[in-house]
Amino acid sequence: HEVGKPLLENSAITIGRLGRAAPQVVAPSLETFAGPWLQTLRGIRDDVEKEHAFHGLVEMLRLHPAAAMGCLPLLFAAIASWDEVPSG
Repeated sequence: HEVGKPLLENSAITIGRLGRAAPQVVAPSLETFAGPWLQTLRGIRDDVEKEHAFHGLVEMLRLHPAAAMGCLPLLFAAIASWDEVPSG
């Protein structure tokens, strides 16, 4: 059973918001979902929701940087997916 794209995108944004609000809770598990999460973030259109998700990503990586070591190409691709970088 394939999960729909809107559900994946909303889930990715929610994970990012959780990481922004409580990184100490989410960061320890980052390694278990970082790859698929980054892949989904990459496909989300540039908007405030994506921006919030990336803020959560940064907060989690501050606490647990090693979590991204196994998926650096996906991390770089997610960062490079921005067409319009937020100014704030």
